[in-house]
Amino acid sequence: PYFDDPIVLEEYESFEEGLSFIRKKITESKQAIQVVFEIVNESDETAVFGIGLLEKEMGEGKFLPIIGERHIAAMPYEIILQGNEVSMLHGKYRFALYWPELTMGTFMKIMSTPGDVDDVMGSLTEKE
Repeated sequence: PYFDDPIVLEEYESFEEGLSFIRKKITESKQAIQVVFEIVNESDETAVFGIGLLEKEMGEGKFLPIIGERHIAAMPYEIILQGNEVSMLHGKYRFALYWPELTMGTFMKIMSTPGDVDDVMGSLTEKE
């Protein structure tokens, strides 16, 4: 995946509906997550949420000890609301970009991580 191949997580009726929906889902989430930052530019209808993944079995606690904390600035994961569409950069793209020294063997140890991140971000954005 590339920068211009984002994962589209959901579409809403409007920016305001998406912003309200995502905030509510984050607040009500039973998952081990933490909002690290939220940046909203209402005039451009853009919002970025930085989400920390605290779950020990599928979050940073699982993959950072394997791949290293050298590029910790790559954290947290972002979900981006632009207009009425929310998306995220693909995990495989992010890991390749921020940890370019990963060998195939090391990446195989965390191969479920991109999908795990997608699942968490989807749960915070998808309408039921």
